Amino acid sequence: MVARGAASRRGRVAATGMLVLSVSGIACYFNKAGFRNKEYPMPIAEIAGRILRESGASDSLVVVDKANSDPIAMLYALHPRRSLLQTGLPETEEAVARALENPQIRTVWFLRSTRDISSENERLQALLRARMSERVHSYEAYTPLERWALGAGAPAYFQVLAEYRR
Repeated sequence: MVARGAASRRGRVAATGMLVLSVSGIACYFNKAGFRNKEYPMPIAEIAGRILRESGASDSLVVVDKANSDPIAMLYALHPRRSLLQTGLPETEEAVARALENPQIRTVWFLRSTRDISSENERLQALLRARMSERVHSYEAYTPLERWALGAGAPAYFQVLAEYRR
């Protein structure tokens, strides 16, 4: 059907256009550019590398937003040197509160979406901000078109790795 359609003048134009779009899509895929699903090109290995370089297993805690991030990918990237806690599980808030009581815990890493509005994430953030200083590392910038589509006050980035230190 494609070959037969390409036999006409309009068909050749359409086939050429399809080829250009296909090559463009392949280039975007391998360059990890232009994805509307921002979770796909997230640099999880880079984020895990930062966590592993800048904190120790005995003095830090890693928390990942289960609903808006990829805790399984992060666990694979950290494993076997670290474990993590996932938001959305009943024991997570209590485990973070217990960790903050432990003076050995000097750093808490919290990977989350910039657009998350869950009450659990807000409570965790408030708890961490009250006891530790916050530094934010941003990942996967929104394009101007995406920011326009998201509306006024849209964040500049899809995800942040919040680093809380004592």
